[in-house]
Amino acid sequence: DEPASVSRNNVEKERISLELKQKEDKLQTSESVRGMRSFREKLPAFQVRAEENEWWNKMEEFNKGGEQEMVIKRLFNRQDQEILNDMAHQLGLYFHAYNKGKTLVASKVPLPNYR
Repeated sequence: DEPASVSRNNVEKERISLELKQKEDKLQTSESVRGMRSFREKLPAFQVRAEENEWWNKMEEFNKGGEQEMVIKRLFNRQDQEILNDMAHQLGLYFHAYNKGKTLVASKVPLPNYR
């Protein structure tokens, strides 16, 4: 009789724990979605792709040219910084965000963590 009640208590504790975790996950997801509103949500999909293509072309031209660094002084959100970072790495370039993301640098040589 006693082991059955202990088992029921454990099952109930697990159920409550799972419900709390699901509520926490849902809250974190909704907060991150709210916090990551970007220009992408305001633009039609074709404009976002066009801008990504534009930056890809700029990075390809930079990679072929004689300059050592490409400095981008424009505020991008983290998601967009990651996209630019991925583009740079695909082209074999180094990439770093400075000044809280206000200055982004793509380079042919390794970059310091500070500027």
